[in-house]
Amino acid sequence: MKKKERKLFIMCSIIVSVQMTILLFFAVKVAKLFELSVDEFYLLYNLLSDLFASINPYLLWIFSDSLRKYVLVQLGLRTNSSLTNTAVHTKTVFVTEKS
Repeated sequence: MKKKERKLFIMCSIIVSVQMTILLFFAVKVAKLFELSVDEFYLLYNLLSDLFASINPYLLWIFSDSLRKYVLVQLGLRTNSSLTNTAVHTKTVFVTEKS
C-alpha cells in the first residue's frame, strides 16, 4: 500500500470510529442499558457532536503534507522556499528578421 493510500485509510478509519461511537452511544441510550441524567446526556451528546463536526479539518491538516506546509507558511512558521513549486515557467522569445 502506498503512503498516500495508507494515510487516507487511517483518516477514514478515524472518521468511521467516531461515527460508530456516536451510533453506539445512541443505541445504548435507547436500549436503556444505563441511566443518564439530562445534564449528563447533553454533556456527552455535545462532546460527541463537537468531535464529529470538527474532526475532518483536523485530520486533513494532520495527514495532508501540502496543506500542512501551506498553513505553516501562512502562519510564518516556515519559509516559502520550502514549498515544492509545481508551476511551469515558460519563456516566449520573439525573433525579428532584418532585411
